[in-house]
Amino acid sequence: MDSSTNRPKVSVLVTTYNHAPFVRESLDSLVTQSFRDFEIIITDDASTDGTADLIQRWLDETGVPAHFIRNPINRGICANRNTALSIARGEFLCSLSGDDAYEPERIARQLECFAHQPPDVAVVYSDMRMIDARGRPLDISFLDYQLGKEPAPENRVFHRLLRGCFMPAPAVMVRHACLNVVGFYDETLSHEDYDMWLRLSALFRFCYLPGCLVRYRVLLTSMSHSPIFRTAMLTSALRVLQSWQGKAGEGDSRLSWNIGRRQIHLHLDLEGLHTLSLAARHLGSKFRLLVLLLRMPGACSAARTVYRILHLRSVLSLRWYLLRATRSGQVTHASL
Repeated sequence: MDSSTNRPKVSVLVTTYNHAPFVRESLDSLVTQSFRDFEIIITDDASTDGTADLIQRWLDETGVPAHFIRNPINRGICANRNTALSIARGEFLCSLSGDDAYEPERIARQLECFAHQPPDVAVVYSDMRMIDARGRPLDISFLDYQLGKEPAPENRVFHRLLRGCFMPAPAVMVRHACLNVVGFYDETLSHEDYDMWLRLSALFRFCYLPGCLVRYRVLLTSMSHSPIFRTAMLTSALRVLQSWQGKAGEGDSRLSWNIGRRQIHLHLDLEGLHTLSLAARHLGSKFRLLVLLLRMPGACSAARTVYRILHLRSVLSLRWYLLRATRSGQVTHASL
């Protein structure tokens, strides 16, 4: 971490909220980075479990220079990121949640990759090793869980992102100049990433760098995995997709289809059927038949049930990996 007045090469934006059991490991992973020319900006979003005090204690003990912002009230992830971005000086940006941790080569490897990319590449991203609350590996990576056998998308990924977000945010490095073009995070959304990836991918290219460079902690109580936050996540995703209607070029019909599906998931049946009908005109007979089926009495309710079953299967899959990690008795990364 360069404490000089020169502009750092990288800004690391650390976001914390009730991460007391994990935040020290998260911050320690910054100290062990092989590349050192980066600044740390920490924003704690009014944690109630003593996380902010633990961060301050870590800063006092280690003497690591950092900008530390303690919110008096909870402002949400998007506002937190914008606060950090407003003071970030690095040529490149990366983020870290207080319950995740970087591998020692995380920053160095992605910077080296950027050195060989033209200016229209806004993002270099890598995979993440998924771990449980105790740091035990789940035997599956983040991208394997998200994409299955599909290769990691790269280059022009806008239309692929319209189908769904697969980006591993803690393992992403962004060119600051490109983010300045698209602007800050939308603070009216419940989560920040999807909207930002779409805005960046609409104008710039993405590059995939193989390897797991982050330890991503799977907590079934987190926003990403808990059913409690599912409606808020779906609502935000719907708003994001609707903002691109008429702007997706050849992918606009498929975008409208995805919007209609989400409207039905959120019990907006009349709007959803109308959106699906307009999209089906350009997508072919199979899609028109699906719309006819969805117009049958009880069909939209049945579709929601199927969706809930698929989501439950995804949650149970994660629980199975967590159970396997528990039974394996593997030592944590920190004890290796």
